[in-house]
Amino acid sequence: MKTFLVTLSKKIEGELTDDLLHRHVDYLKFMNQNGSLIMCGPFVDKDGAMMIFRCHSSNK
Repeated sequence: MKTFLVTLSKKIEGELTDDLLHRHVDYLKFMNQNGSLIMCGPFVDKDGAMMIFRCHSSNK
């Protein structure tokens, strides 16, 4: 398996709806439960976030 670092940046105010946020968190919980998510969290300045995944490919 490979390890991938994913960064989220350039957040646009108003695009992150409650529904989208809940689906994002549910997906991260799923990835954590199946052992693919190593770590995730927001940056200190709240302008982005990072996720570290362990997967066979970046297409997962």
